[in-house]
Amino acid sequence: MENDQRQSLTDNDRAEAFYQLSLLGVSATQIARKTGAKKATVDAALKVRADDTASAALAQGMTLDMAAVIEEFSGDADAITKLETTAVQNPQSFDHTAQRLRDDRTRADLMAEAAATVTAQGLKIVDEDLNYYDYKGTMAPYPGPAHHRG
Repeated sequence: MENDQRQSLTDNDRAEAFYQLSLLGVSATQIARKTGAKKATVDAALKVRADDTASAALAQGMTLDMAAVIEEFSGDADAITKLETTAVQNPQSFDHTAQRLRDDRTRADLMAEAAATVTAQGLKIVDEDLNYYDYKGTMAPYPGPAHHRG
């Protein structure tokens, strides 16, 4: 806390300090109380420090909030690439890009759930436009990922 008041620490410096305190067995609640940081900030910093990609993003100058979003998408290389590119080329759109990626992930999860439901009912999901083949059987539209425009 003294160092933070004497000289302005970066988000990376703060996250590293929180991490070091956590290694000493200090809980996130105690870190927040001792440093005057919000507990949510301490929690985010510790999650970022636990993820190599997010930790590297923070060390390269991303804000803690941006690095926390990188951690949120851990394991999704395409999403992380989009976020990293946006952070560098168009940082004011970072939050918008993150929300679109969240919405896409939610939509994909809902579509997978719907596909599992109809498959369990014995129906087959096809990607082709069956009208093109002059198909006249029973069908229902399924706007899956291949048909998503956005």
